Amino acid sequence: MRLRLGLVVLAGVVALAFAAGSASAASNLIFFACVNKDGTIKVVDVALSPPKNWAKACGKKAKTTQWNQASGPDGATGNTGNTGPAGDTGPSPQGPAGPQGPQGPTGGTGNTGNVGDTGPTGPAAPNVYSSTNMGTVGTGNVLSKTQVCTGMNETMTGGGVDETHDTGVTPAIVYSYEDPPGTWNGRVVNDGATGDVTITVYALCSPQPS
Repeated sequence: MRLRLGLVVLAGVVALAFAAGSASAASNLIFFACVNKDGTIKVVDVALSPPKNWAKACGKKAKTTQWNQASGPDGATGNTGNTGPAGDTGPSPQGPAGPQGPQGPTGGTGNTGNVGDTGPTGPAAPNVYSSTNMGTVGTGNVLSKTQVCTGMNETMTGGGVDETHDTGVTPAIVYSYEDPPGTWNGRVVNDGATGDVTITVYALCSPQPS
């Protein structure tokens, strides 16, 4: 029978019972009580024998029950109950950032690393060759020049064109490219008055391993 924790106790009766007997006699006292339908317990008397008015005090709707003060031996440990489901995570707002801590001491100097292996020798710097063509160029006329690699075992890696002119002459560079391979071409066209124009063509040539 499961009993609720709420008890209706006759305080005066219980107090007298404990005050009248010694500790040894008190351990033999019996609690005579009623169990109501809602599970509450009402103590009728505390004595060594059942009171005469026990059943009457409980009435027809309550059951009688009794227990004593003497402690019996401990019962066996019951089985561990099943673990209940985890509850929902409660709200946990992020707190404000704390102040910056002091700077730690400077660490010791680390050991010098090993010297790496020597890498392969890179290509040689390109040689620069140039040639110049100067002439008097009329309006709409062109002035051209080419430049090739002149060294042994060289490969053309680039080139360029530059021009200078007299005042009033407005030439424009229209060609600056390699064709055929190993030959850089340059050409200017005069869009202004007739005058002297100088075109210089450059070739960048890298020596190749023999």
